[in-house]
Amino acid sequence: MSDPPDMVLLSPDPTAASHARRRVATICAGMPGDVVADAQLLVSELVSNAVQHGSGVVGLVVLRNGGGVRVEVRDEGPELPTLIEADSLMEAGAGLRVVQALSNGWGVIPHGDGQPGKSVWFELA
Repeated sequence: MSDPPDMVLLSPDPTAASHARRRVATICAGMPGDVVADAQLLVSELVSNAVQHGSGVVGLVVLRNGGGVRVEVRDEGPELPTLIEADSLMEAGAGLRVVQALSNGWGVIPHGDGQPGKSVWFELA
């Protein structure tokens, strides 16, 4: 799977999420404030997961589609994220529950073709 031309590569370090939020704000300029704020929150969750649980550089694609946005975060880690059911005492897995609750859809796409890693995406309308 080749990288899309509009992909931005982020260093897998604690600054990655803030770079991703700024990228989302730039591309989503002019969209309703709640959409931009939700997209920034969700991209922070996905990038933080990629840095913490994935491996290699983190790829970010932000695409406006009509009145909405699609965000994709890629990493080279072999493990796919899973949504863990809510437990009042568990913090682990809370990020994906937030993504599920706020987005219009989300998912995980393994890279395949012998390529390590996956893409985690969400859409907001």
